[in-house]
Amino acid sequence: MELKLSDFRSVEDYKGWRTVERYAFNPRDYPDDQSEQQRRLDFFLESIVPSKFEWPAGVEEARVLSPSYVEDECLGDKASLITDWEELKLTPDRVNFLTIKELALAHKCLRGTWLLFYKPFEREKYDAEWVRIAQATVKGKLGMFAKVPRDMGATAYFISVYNNNFNNKEGVKELEEKIRHLGVKGKMVYKPSVFTVLRIFAINDWSLNVGTYTSCWNSAEDRSVIKDETM
Repeated sequence: MELKLSDFRSVEDYKGWRTVERYAFNPRDYPDDQSEQQRRLDFFLESIVPSKFEWPAGVEEARVLSPSYVEDECLGDKASLITDWEELKLTPDRVNFLTIKELALAHKCLRGTWLLFYKPFEREKYDAEWVRIAQATVKGKLGMFAKVPRDMGATAYFISVYNNNFNNKEGVKELEEKIRHLGVKGKMVYKPSVFTVLRIFAINDWSLNVGTYTSCWNSAEDRSVIKDETM
């Protein structure tokens, strides 16, 4: 059967919080036919080369899922989370990482992501590392899912690799190691998804650091060094 990229186009409604249209590859759609799964994955990755792809109107991202992925998993009760956040903002002096962490844990918004950054002249590396990350994710060797965003003409590119518990420091570091083992040597920042849900961006009114860990590659020692930004 001839494949079409539209076969992978879908819409996800985050329980009324927001709606996202994307391309997505789910290995569980082909559980009994590994050759067909690989054929479709190859088509997906060959069709969507992140730095070159011409994104259709409305499509925000392309993602690949792990075999264990569950939609909306570890995002918790977002409506209640946002309500409590609006109340917390009424006392700005109480807004800090610890109070936001408490909100996230209370409402079970535990998801987080390693963000891998690439400069414009690193397009080839960006595209190649996306393929390796996508393939490892589909095989269940990385996190929950991985994605690349629509190119909005930014001055940098990035890949997101998600896991299910930002509060599990060992799990966060383990995912970083798995990504590094794929040959990734660029800068990486870990961001709990609660900041995205609450629309707290890098530049914000409370001087919050939305990245809880930063991983940089030490070429002299041929290893990564992780800095805990919550300390």
